[in-house]
Amino acid sequence: MQSPDSRASPDSHLTAGGGSVELREDLPLKAGAARARCCAGGPRLILAAFAALTAAITLALLTQIYYGDYEVVPHGSVSSSAAACSRAGTDALKAGGRALDAAAAAALCLAVLAPHRTSLDASGALLYWEYREARTQPPVLFEWGGDAAEGGARPPRLLAALAALHAQLGALPWHRVLAPALQLASEGFLVSEGLSAAEAASADAPGAEQPPGANVTAPALARYLQALLPNTSAELTTTWGTGSQLRRGSPLAQRAGAWRVLAGGAGGSAALRALAAALTPPPASPDDAQRRVLLTLQSEAQTGASGARGVATGLAVVDQRDTYIALVTGLSVPFGSGPQTSAGWARDEPAAPLDLAPALMLDDHVCGTYLTLQ
Repeated sequence: MQSPDSRASPDSHLTAGGGSVELREDLPLKAGAARARCCAGGPRLILAAFAALTAAITLALLTQIYYGDYEVVPHGSVSSSAAACSRAGTDALKAGGRALDAAAAAALCLAVLAPHRTSLDASGALLYWEYREARTQPPVLFEWGGDAAEGGARPPRLLAALAALHAQLGALPWHRVLAPALQLASEGFLVSEGLSAAEAASADAPGAEQPPGANVTAPALARYLQALLPNTSAELTTTWGTGSQLRRGSPLAQRAGAWRVLAGGAGGSAALRALAAALTPPPASPDDAQRRVLLTLQSEAQTGASGARGVATGLAVVDQRDTYIALVTGLSVPFGSGPQTSAGWARDEPAAPLDLAPALMLDDHVCGTYLTLQ
């Protein structure tokens, strides 16, 4: 005869009264079953830890997206030939400015740091493209100067053109755009090797030759910029009457392998030919495309095939709203062809159009691949 416990299930246990209680793991889930005890608050501790971890990961991801990962959320960028001017442009973007604010701040900064290539009176060509509005607003080319100047008293061309453009397309206050150039002119900046060499080679350079690395100031220019601070860009444009001198048109366009190239300015046709030659056959990557374009343009400049006249410098900007700007400013000769004014800027009177050719290279098959060239 079997004992009671020998007939019980291996998953059961005899109670003191002779009955059996099942000891399976799913017992607490059955209706009428006794509620399981939480030993030392274990499940609550696990849930709290999981919630804290989830919150921490979410916060870290948001921080990375909005402050660290430029590929996820565009933050904008500015590229120029001087680090201080690139910073002036990026600071404008960080302050909530648009692409035009950044371009104007960087261009005016270059007019102070690189007077052998540009100045407040420089001619210029600016290619402006709002990518998000591309279906309804095609790229626009703005030009000023570049040929024989008007006689008599007039404001400096670059400053007047940037004020007129800022009145249309800027977001920051005008005094905020002027501030970096004013600070450098009043507090001083380091002479670059290029500026020192240009001063040594030019008999028309203002002042004595400065060695590379020397700290110099431009007090007359600082006083002139300081006097402009109380005015808005719209007020200056109205006072100077220079809005009508800003020429607006459409850039030239051409296919170059897999790329679509836009270029403008007096040198736009030559730039398109060079770009088309450099991008055929199609490059292996965007980096390869940029390298080949630069080599082709440098070769044309060295052989004189482009017929380039004057000296120039450029910058490129893209802001948080995917607005692209390529800007080239230049002079007919280093430091300008005219005498320096009492306001600290030298006049430039080009005898022929300057070859200023801002360009954009667009890869329509790769989202977000655009190159700005000057």
